[in-house]
Amino acid sequence: MLNSFFMKTFTKIFLFLLLTSLFAPNLLLGMDSNFPSENSNGVKMPLPQNERFSCIATSNKSILAKKLTTKNASLSEKPPLKMSIEIMQKQFEAGFQSSSFLHDFAYALESHELPYYEVVNKYLQQVRKKKQLLTLKNQEFVFHFSENAQTDAFDILLQEKMIFSESYGLQNVERKIKNALFNSTLHAAFTQNDHLFKRIKQLTKKATLNDYSQFLYILESKYFEYLKDWKSYIKVTCNFMDKYEGSDPIFLNNQAISILKIKENKEILKRAKNWTEKSIFIDPQNYNYQTYAYILYKLGDLNAAKVANLKASKFNKRNYIEKKVTLPNDAETFKKRLYSKT
Repeated sequence: MLNSFFMKTFTKIFLFLLLTSLFAPNLLLGMDSNFPSENSNGVKMPLPQNERFSCIATSNKSILAKKLTTKNASLSEKPPLKMSIEIMQKQFEAGFQSSSFLHDFAYALESHELPYYEVVNKYLQQVRKKKQLLTLKNQEFVFHFSENAQTDAFDILLQEKMIFSESYGLQNVERKIKNALFNSTLHAAFTQNDHLFKRIKQLTKKATLNDYSQFLYILESKYFEYLKDWKSYIKVTCNFMDKYEGSDPIFLNNQAISILKIKENKEILKRAKNWTEKSIFIDPQNYNYQTYAYILYKLGDLNAAKVANLKASKFNKRNYIEKKVTLPNDAETFKKRLYSKT
């Protein structure tokens, strides 16, 4: 009978200790980090009973949360934020392509100066399916990766131009579009990709820019210049400049100089002369009178060239804005003839 009583008592104590160790370990340890109160001498004092059980419950929740986190870590969809680019690349190749992963991976590739077009496009395809394309987070993503015309981000920026203009301002959006088209034009020229350049011209028209004609000319002239296709360069320059109705004197002068560096037949010289005369009419300065004098000299009118050169020097003496002019071909001979007495 006595033995039975001791066995029951021992069993109860054992079960109490076992359950306490599992669910309330702080009861066995006494005062620990969950009982932080100290008296004036720095000695730790136990908390009141109601606060003690509150701390124990909080501690047990933390322990349980840690266990669940550890258990489910392998099932988590999102990888660690500070994952190396090599690991992210391997996970991407292995098929790990959640939207949150692709979002971070795109920025990581860009920061390491690695190709990111494919990842950007995959991410945008996913958020488009989820109808989350124009959330503030994804607008920022689209605007950031619209650096060239070779990603879906740029297409979205064009399609939703007015929405992005409300967020970033029309001027900033158009500047972004122009930079992207210009970057892609250079890429098309370097890779001699005529198909890409045709697409760029289509996108430029689709962009509905205020200065569409002039910007398209800049893209075309730059493309042919890098390819050294001077015949096409002269053609697009003359076609555009003959119709140019703008009032930028420096632009007019620069186009005259650029074409004279390539070819100086009589037809080209006369066209360049017209553009320079427009530049002088808008704003007479040292730089456009120098160009004008050179063209007159090449056309054989030495006296008129000397008069133009004299006017250029007078503008210089009056401290007008001076723009350095790099004249083509035999400019040194031209200068010697102008300053000669004959």
